[in-house]
Amino acid sequence: KCYFKKCGAYADIKYTDKYGARDSFTTLGGRWSQLTIAADGMSTDCAFLGEYVLPDTTKFPQVCYSKTVTMGGDTFDAKTDGSKCYFKKCGALADIKYTDKYGARDTHS
Repeated sequence: KCYFKKCGAYADIKYTDKYGARDSFTTLGGRWSQLTIAADGMSTDCAFLGEYVLPDTTKFPQVCYSKTVTMGGDTFDAKTDGSKCYFKKCGALADIKYTDKYGARDTHS
């Protein structure tokens, strides 16, 4: 069964659990891209929103994408094995700062 909604702009999408869990698809957002790999030796230095340990790494990176958006983020760093995501709010792509002080991670935005 499909439910169709008009959300306006990507930034206007709101998430809730009051209707139960659903897969959500939109044409409003841009595509996610992997910006760095851990071998680059860095991760992002943006506002930290939280982290999540994936109980099933076969769901990586989709689970991290959706959790990043529902937390109000736009970027996440991840362990190379896909077992943990670190959610960030970096702003525009040009505003992303990188550091080695948190260890090397794969970065997606």
